[in-house]
Amino acid sequence: MTAAGPEKAAVAAGWLRRALLVAVALAFGGLYFRIFVAPALGGFAPPHAAPRAVSSTTSLYRPQLLPNSAERSVHSATAAEISGGRLRAFWYGGSREGAADVAIYTSVYSSVDGTWSPERAVVTREAAQRHLQRYLRKLGNPVVGRDRNGRLWLFFVSVSVGGWAAAPST
Repeated sequence: MTAAGPEKAAVAAGWLRRALLVAVALAFGGLYFRIFVAPALGGFAPPHAAPRAVSSTTSLYRPQLLPNSAERSVHSATAAEISGGRLRAFWYGGSREGAADVAIYTSVYSSVDGTWSPERAVVTREAAQRHLQRYLRKLGNPVVGRDRNGRLWLFFVSVSVGGWAAAPST
């Protein structure tokens, strides 16, 4: 082997380093250009959003506590408007979060009377366990939603094994 062989390898390695350096510089230059020259994001806007109609009724917002005569700890309230302009709220309550005695409660607010109906349990751990046909250690975090037909759907978390991180919504 001649002395030219290792010399050529060194020259090739030098060109390879320079090519890599140029490629990295071009990549960072492109990112710099993209960040400082790109147009700002437009934000969220619903497509073809119609202007809001002016309502003849006044908005009702007033902080209030939900009725709670039986449970020591309540948490995670959710609500939906129902017929007659009433409001149905759901929450969970029990001796403490995650306890076996936690149930999901509901009450209806009447804007005519300005009062809440007495709370009642709509889902207990035992009833959910029977319906789902699996062991439940705890339940909680209700969320209410309405479908296209106006029906209310109540979703909640149930835990069989482990903690909240492994819980499927029911």
